[in-house]
Amino acid sequence: MTNYLNLVDPENPNNKEFLYWQAYVDSFSDQVGADYDSFTYTGRGYPSYRYKGFTRSISLDFTIVATSPDQMLPIYTKLNRLIQNLAPNYSSTGYIRGNFVKLTFGDYLNNVPGIINGFSINPIFEAGFDIGGTEEETTKNITSGLQLPKAIKISGFNFTPITSNDNRLVSSDSKFIGGGIDNPF
Repeated sequence: MTNYLNLVDPENPNNKEFLYWQAYVDSFSDQVGADYDSFTYTGRGYPSYRYKGFTRSISLDFTIVATSPDQMLPIYTKLNRLIQNLAPNYSSTGYIRGNFVKLTFGDYLNNVPGIINGFSINPIFEAGFDIGGTEEETTKNITSGLQLPKAIKISGFNFTPITSNDNRLVSSDSKFIGGGIDNPF
């Protein structure tokens, strides 16, 4: 299954920077809902409701495992880049702004724009460490030489999808999941 994040460059949104991992998905949930304001009229014993908006939150837990020493540096480089994406960035005029990503999760989500609200990084020490290697391995560059856990669990990865700026209305044929699937019925 193909899973990746496309980090959107705020200076040039057409630039693409992809973060791929070979990861084991531990859990996935897609919570959708509608927001309503409640109000009551004098003399009515129950509230009335006015539609306010649509909510959606995607949560994901996954485990990244380095199966060989040469995977260590790319994994930690990508994790650092992901953390950097949560930090603020500044426009050329000095205004603070957030960062956007596009998430692909198999065919369930396909390049869906949104924001990452946060996640926890939990090293799995029981999986062992890459602690360097023999002199021969080091000269052949098949070990990172860093003392880092070989496995990391990312939990509480919370993604909030946002709508794109194309001003299209949501209709009965809008696809929120399975973007490439057509209804044969």
